[in-house]
Amino acid sequence: MRKKNIRLIIGIILILVMTALFAVLPKIYNNNFLLFNIMLYIALAEGLNLIYGFTGYLPFGYVGFFGIGAYSASLLILLLHVSVVPAILLG
Repeated sequence: MRKKNIRLIIGIILILVMTALFAVLPKIYNNNFLLFNIMLYIALAEGLNLIYGFTGYLPFGYVGFFGIGAYSASLLILLLHVSVVPAILLG
């Protein structure tokens, strides 16, 4: 039980450190494209870790949905001249 509590505390500390890092990093480092890509890849890696780690099933469905959303957002931006934030939300 004690080992489980230590792992929980370490996990909470890591989440707080990452949240603080991503809150402060845009003010220090002005490359928002790189920061967005880092956060995006972290989210995709966590999704893969959750599904593959617990079930042993290697999914490609969520990556397909991500690709379709990214492609449709790029088409909205390039062809229909929608601004970036609504295009990402609609994509």
